[in-house]
Amino acid sequence: MRVAPLTLALSIVVACQRADHAPAAAQADRGQVIRATARQSLATAAPAPLEPGLDSACAVAMRLTREALGLHVARDTATNFASPREKQLPWHGCRLTGSSPGVQRDPANPVMPGGPLQAAFLGAGWKDDFGYGADGPDGMEMGMRKGEVLCHLAISYPGLDAGDDDSATAPVSQPLKAIPYSLVIRCTRNAPPLAG
Repeated sequence: MRVAPLTLALSIVVACQRADHAPAAAQADRGQVIRATARQSLATAAPAPLEPGLDSACAVAMRLTREALGLHVARDTATNFASPREKQLPWHGCRLTGSSPGVQRDPANPVMPGGPLQAAFLGAGWKDDFGYGADGPDGMEMGMRKGEVLCHLAISYPGLDAGDDDSATAPVSQPLKAIPYSLVIRCTRNAPPLAG
């Protein structure tokens, strides 16, 4: 049963009826009332239920992220979203998002968040899917599979350019600057393997 879309539709109908009975001066604001009601309903809607195996994989991804990075990720209410690769059909599953004001790095061991997160997934029995991996100066992506479920993890460093990483030039005794990052995890079932 899809309660969230039904709740949204009902909220919009009620808002329209309220706007219809408002004084003439308020009629001009009818569109604003409808949009505000829709935004409020979407913001408070719970994620739609998924198949049990996929739903539990999403919960595990949330837990592993919290344990590995100390980062709370939120589960999006949408269950259909763009795949991480342009030529694929949209995915059905969960999308988790989070951001950190910055990862403090040890100058002697400048580890970025992708390493601990990958280790957490591997330690929980997931396997690397290198076809969904990518690495660059402004972020990284990795694919992790377990059974029929693929989770695509994307970490980006907004505003970081190749020259902004001071790990090669900072003296060992001086702390490296914190680098803020954002994380998006998309999990789905039966995603096709890609060439790595």
